[in-house]
Amino acid sequence: MAEVSAAANPAQGFALELYSWEQGKFAEYVDVRLIGVAIPWGASEILPGHEPTIFALAPGLLRIRYVVSGRTEEWAQFAVHDGVMTVDGNKKAVILAPEFITAHDVTEEAVLERIAALEADAYDPEVEERLAFERACLTLCRRRGGL
Repeated sequence: MAEVSAAANPAQGFALELYSWEQGKFAEYVDVRLIGVAIPWGASEILPGHEPTIFALAPGLLRIRYVVSGRTEEWAQFAVHDGVMTVDGNKKAVILAPEFITAHDVTEEAVLERIAALEADAYDPEVEERLAFERACLTLCRRRGGL
């Protein structure tokens, strides 16, 4: 479990930049209060003041709680196909991933079809990784509009 630095101010968030080199996509959040990510040994949540670190990401859901207009907290969710995340204390987190998907990018039916096709080849480790990503997409579709 990472430590929170003594200089952390929980009333202030940090920035998050999310990049996909394969899709050429970019997303940015300015006042982030929490990032939840899947990592190879489970899950992790990053709060303001997190010690600087680097995480390897596993295929799964990325949850972001952020503040809009200085008042209202909102959530964003993505399915992420592995990657890496760096955290620079209270300033910024950066996520580099080959692919990230929002609930608006996919339909449940399309994801279920991809899962069925992948399950036929589930003995291949690369297919297992892709299957984990597609299952995260399915969860994202089913949670559309809520956590």
